[in-house]
Amino acid sequence: MAKIGFDWDKDWHLTFELKNLGDNKTEFTLIHSGFEVEKSTAFGQPHSVVRETMDGGWQKIVKERLPSFVES
Repeated sequence: MAKIGFDWDKDWHLTFELKNLGDNKTEFTLIHSGFEVEKSTAFGQPHSVVRETMDGGWQKIVKERLPSFVES
């Protein structure tokens, strides 16, 4: 398994994991951590609100854009 991670701003940490499944297939896992219900961002947005927004963005990126990019 290959893994890379980095901090995004002061609150978030992103980890990307790639696992070789054989037969020319790879499993991709995205872990976006750092969300705490009682915290707010530097801009005053509650983490719960930001999480909902980012979840929608990651869904589109991981399920639509990434496969399209890999297949082209």
